[in-house]
Amino acid sequence: MKFGLWVTGMVIAIALAACGHDGQEAQAEGPAPDPTIESLTKEIEKDPDNAELYAQRGQMYYQLGGMDEAIADFEHALQLDSSNAQYWHQLADAYLDYYQSYKALKTMEWAAAEFPERIPTLLKLAEFQLILKEYEGALRTLERIRKIDPLNTEMFYMFGLVFKEMGKTEQAINAFQSAVEQDADHLDAWLELAQLFAEQKNPIALRYFDNALRIDTANVMVLHAKAYALANQFDQVEEALEIYRKISRIDPQYADAYYNAGLL
Repeated sequence: MKFGLWVTGMVIAIALAACGHDGQEAQAEGPAPDPTIESLTKEIEKDPDNAELYAQRGQMYYQLGGMDEAIADFEHALQLDSSNAQYWHQLADAYLDYYQSYKALKTMEWAAAEFPERIPTLLKLAEFQLILKEYEGALRTLERIRKIDPLNTEMFYMFGLVFKEMGKTEQAINAFQSAVEQDADHLDAWLELAQLFAEQKNPIALRYFDNALRIDTANVMVLHAKAYALANQFDQVEEALEIYRKISRIDPQYADAYYNAGLL
């Protein structure tokens, strides 16, 4: 819907509704001049109704920390073309990173209303709801996805994250297991499973760590998690030390490996 008046109203509504919800919002100085931004600005002057140019410039501002400018550009891109889901996502990301969480959530709710069957948009809404501890809302959003794509891998993974944060460990495990059943190369789901079983001191955790490392043998996050579990849940200190030494060889700047090894 190009030039939709309702989008302009939506932007105003979010701004007004946010008053009093986020408290004092972050202030930032505009970014230093950037040749890419200057080039995009010249293009916008030639073609002021091109939504994509505003979105591109907004993304550059976002990457450089010019959050006020980024938000203004993303909002303008949406006013010109509300049919591009990515613009909604970019605006929501900018709001969230600028400590305007209420606006971020409302933007994604509007996006999900505009694209009710677009799974990436629904997943992003569920992610924001999880970040903001709106757990019941996240579960409802994920159920919407289940009706569209009952075997969606990322839906199962997100279910697992929500259940884990809610303290529902068994339901989280079931969800992560469903994720790896759909995609055996889902490293993050294997890692979540490994850590949950490690907390229970269940040796199957070590196999799940190895499944994650099969996907990425040099992943220091997985290696660190396995070393921590070996040392703290399974009393295998020498094996843990060997992994910490491996991490130090892979990434000499990874300070936690030195610190944790020093504690053993």
